[in-house]
Amino acid sequence: MVLVGRATGRGRSATARSASEHCRWRWLLASAFVVTYSWLVSMFLPYFSSLVGIVASSTYLVCAYTLPCWFALKLLRGSMWRSELWLCHLIIPVSLLLSCAGLFSSVSSLIQDIRSGGSGFGPPV
Repeated sequence: MVLVGRATGRGRSATARSASEHCRWRWLLASAFVVTYSWLVSMFLPYFSSLVGIVASSTYLVCAYTLPCWFALKLLRGSMWRSELWLCHLIIPVSLLLSCAGLFSSVSSLIQDIRSGGSGFGPPV
């Protein structure tokens, strides 16, 4: 890519590097760091699966089902068919109920894991 040097008024051009021309070693090192860091967190954080379950159950259903239906009801109410309105009104409480059930299950699983006295680094023995 060539950029024209307007500020100097001399008509010289400067070259800029595109994203594909960056050093591949930087991308490799950054990717290796992210993979290594993720692996270390998953291996050395006790009860990692229970914590991921809590985060997923409290956010996934809300972001995937509740919010889109709520936004559709707020923004598109006048142009939606009656069946779509009914479906959105049904999906919102069902997704919130399932999210609460998943959150309760994940929290109770974490409490059970902690009470079992395990280290959190593997299946209970």
